[in-house]
Amino acid sequence: MNIKEKYMKKALAQAKIAYDKLEVPVGAIIVKDGRIIARAFNQKETKVDTTKHAEILAIQKASKRLKSWRLIDCEMYVTLEPCPMCAGAIIQSRIKKVYYGALDEKTGAVGSKLNLFRDFKFNHRVEFENSILQKECQNILQDFFKELRSQKSASINKEWVYKWKVGGEIMSKQALSKKVIHLCIISIIIIGIVFTAILFILKYDENGETNMPFLVSKISVISTVDGQDVENPEAKWDKTINQNNDIYVYVEKNVQYNKTETIASVAIENFKVEKNSNKGELKFYKQTQDEKILYKNTDEYLIDSIEYSGAKTSNSKKMEISNQGGIIEFRCANNNIGTYKSNEDTEINYGELLKKIGMNEEDLNATFSFDLTIKLNSGKSFKAENIQLTIPNDNLINEGKVGREINNPEGIVFKRIEN
Repeated sequence: MNIKEKYMKKALAQAKIAYDKLEVPVGAIIVKDGRIIARAFNQKETKVDTTKHAEILAIQKASKRLKSWRLIDCEMYVTLEPCPMCAGAIIQSRIKKVYYGALDEKTGAVGSKLNLFRDFKFNHRVEFENSILQKECQNILQDFFKELRSQKSASINKEWVYKWKVGGEIMSKQALSKKVIHLCIISIIIIGIVFTAILFILKYDENGETNMPFLVSKISVISTVDGQDVENPEAKWDKTINQNNDIYVYVEKNVQYNKTETIASVAIENFKVEKNSNKGELKFYKQTQDEKILYKNTDEYLIDSIEYSGAKTSNSKKMEISNQGGIIEFRCANNNIGTYKSNEDTEINYGELLKKIGMNEEDLNATFSFDLTIKLNSGKSFKAENIQLTIPNDNLINEGKVGREINNPEGIVFKRIEN
């Protein structure tokens, strides 16, 4: 038995629990780093809730366990091919890969009726593999419905002419058939509406607003190296070394937007940092009020968010942006990445400091992300979440200064948050 079959056995154990509770026997588990972090089974009948599928319940448990809705690098094992609702939830939760057993020819959304994982260009692509212990997964479903049919047959009056009591009236088989057909047509229409709505929601989640009044047209990063003096009478030069990354976010009018809108404010918040090395500490700063000094890496200017107010003209010192568009400026500094001491050098070449203290590019690798909100004077607000930026370090060790410009950055999706 390989590892995939081992985990599918665990999902089948959950399906057996559903079977014993007279639920359609579908089970699911979620695995991260070789450990099962969530187990669930179908509870639609017990909870009287259409959304209580095994996949949905497993996602909820895993998110609670990881304290995050993003289930990055997680894998799901489920005994039955996911339906459109569950496939959509899997995409939304950023699950890496799905393994399923039995095919669902009626409502399967990962290959049978359609394939949401493969045929649609969402912002997250889910890998999948089917037919894991397919026979066992099919058998438990077939056994369940066979037993269910036999129980129903035993309770039905087997006359040649069937009669059914509905609303106090006795209805013939022919009349009942017509009513069933009408109900089926209505059900198909409702399913079509729901499916269309799901596709619309998923498309909006990927593309967001398609005609924004303002856009992020460019992001620039200028990375430099400097040193802060440390009092040390025994050394001619004693400095802590910082890597400073000055960020410029360009917000411009969308020439395709045909209505008049002006900016009330632009805010950047929810900074998140990922580093490969434990050298240094990434912190974020606003500009100083001093016209001669752009930034100081001191607690006085430390920020966890920054907001520019709309004005007639842009002024970064006052944290004002033109209501027609402008630039948001802040610093991401990697402080105290090393120490430089010397009694021999007559002067300091900051372009060579990183080389002198033995730094390499891997020590400087880091990324950070942030959310950006644009509020308009009309009352509308738009938000783009998780804008990711990689700090440039190519040739920084040799040259001491590098820059990067990202024109029309991809992956920035704005959504309406307030009318």
